[in-house]
Amino acid sequence: MRRCPLGRTGIEISDLAFGASPLGRVRGVFGERDGIDAVRTALDLGVTFFDVSPYYGATRAETVLGKALHGVDRAGYALATKVIVLDHLGKPSPSSPGASWRQAVGRLARSGNVVCKLSGLATEAAPGTGPEPLLALLREALQTFGPDRCLYGGDWPVMTLATSYPTWLDLVRAALAGFPADAADAVLRANAIRTYRLDRAAPASRHPSPEEPA
Repeated sequence: MRRCPLGRTGIEISDLAFGASPLGRVRGVFGERDGIDAVRTALDLGVTFFDVSPYYGATRAETVLGKALHGVDRAGYALATKVIVLDHLGKPSPSSPGASWRQAVGRLARSGNVVCKLSGLATEAAPGTGPEPLLALLREALQTFGPDRCLYGGDWPVMTLATSYPTWLDLVRAALAGFPADAADAVLRANAIRTYRLDRAAPASRHPSPEEPA
């Protein structure tokens, strides 16, 4: 299959793209096994560009596409420009995050469209856990993704079950110690503006239904 450049990114993609909205059952019923087979057939035929969105079946299309692409070399395909936010660092256990968590987070960090939200750890910790394990995990996330791809998250009001908002904010600030001077502004403010496009005015047209393809 012919390939073409993707703008000025330096990435080459197939002339044809795979629209993944049917995997989310946006238009009728589409079985998961059939969806996985369709994606893998497309790959075999040379399709390397896939469009997917959380709007396609309330994240179902993303789930099915992820299963279909599991084990495929990440350099072998491109996803349409979507930003994925890893919530709560993937919810590891602060006292023993484990090798599987580190491997998974490392794989996600290698995908440039994934950012990590520094939130939700306090409620995952066992009662009586001190700040040290939480601080260590925050620093590990910052080192793995880099401060330019980490977002501060308060997780309020759920976080009040285990800590207070000022305490959590101070802990994230402590984790940022030792990083470049602009890292705190990036994590606490600028990255959220960029990721969620908060500096852009809302469009005049209506928002799409969660069941409509974007």
